[in-house]
Amino acid sequence: MFLNKDQQEDHGAALEEWRGNQFKTKYLSMVRPFSAVPDLLRRLGDAGVIVAVASSAKKSELDIYLDRANIQDLVNVSTCSEDAKHSKPAPDIFQVALKKLGIDARDAIAVGDTPYDAEAAGKAGIRL
Repeated sequence: MFLNKDQQEDHGAALEEWRGNQFKTKYLSMVRPFSAVPDLLRRLGDAGVIVAVASSAKKSELDIYLDRANIQDLVNVSTCSEDAKHSKPAPDIFQVALKKLGIDARDAIAVGDTPYDAEAAGKAGIRL
């Protein structure tokens, strides 16, 4: 949004590394999970629902988030930015999750926390 294509090619990787380091060193320790999520995912699993996490985070960050939320063992499939060519709001990450789950978009429901999640899920044909 703030850099043109040439500037992104010249500085994008360095900026992304800086952003990741800033987040990990200054803010990650303040991240707190929603306390009801593990119970919700446990109940879904007990009901036979297969759970996927389709995140734009890097794999190393996603692993930290799943661990911090205490849901790493309650998620059947996860996808991250390295699994997709384009990040949200492109549908790529959701499409990868559907493929890993082996299900059609019509048989999935997405729950997200940003407008980008809703847009990406809709483009992938997933109900919200």
